[in-house]
Amino acid sequence: ILLSNGSSSEYSKLYQFKENTPFIRNIYGTNQHCTYFMIPWLYQNKYYIIECANSKISINNLLEDETYTNLKMDPEGSHYCGYLYKDNFLCVSDYNNCFVRIWDLVNKVVYKQINYDTSVGSSYEIIPWNNNYSIFGCNSGWIVIINIEEGKMVKKLQLSNSGHIYGMKKIKLSQSGES
Repeated sequence: ILLSNGSSSEYSKLYQFKENTPFIRNIYGTNQHCTYFMIPWLYQNKYYIIECANSKISINNLLEDETYTNLKMDPEGSHYCGYLYKDNFLCVSDYNNCFVRIWDLVNKVVYKQINYDTSVGSSYEIIPWNNNYSIFGCNSGWIVIINIEEGKMVKKLQLSNSGHIYGMKKIKLSQSGES
């Protein structure tokens, strides 16, 4: 179990389900920012944790005291959500600036930046639909569909007149398919 409490004074922690020794270790290099979202990443036979945080993205080795990199590019906001795209790319939203960046994790550079309609508010949630599309849940009751390959917003839908959209998941239903 990976755990982050979002505090800038606490490390992210690794736990396991064993009776006598549940705590394994603090994750090196993770105590300097508030973490909102963590993603595991396997690269060159090492396990890393990608931490989407306030003002930066930090990638640290899970089992060793090693920082792979810190990704940052101006303008930078809070990163509430993200996912791995095509194994070694990170698709992450910027809460403050209404855009999505796709980072090339191997070369540690921005592969693509996609801006979307600022009238929908900022994104709290992002899910991949397939290798072409991503869906964003925003803080004003809107969802936004972005074509990642073409680099553009293709649709926006208002689902609620108030409230934020959190916790979207893609599921497969037996009668209606992917939902």
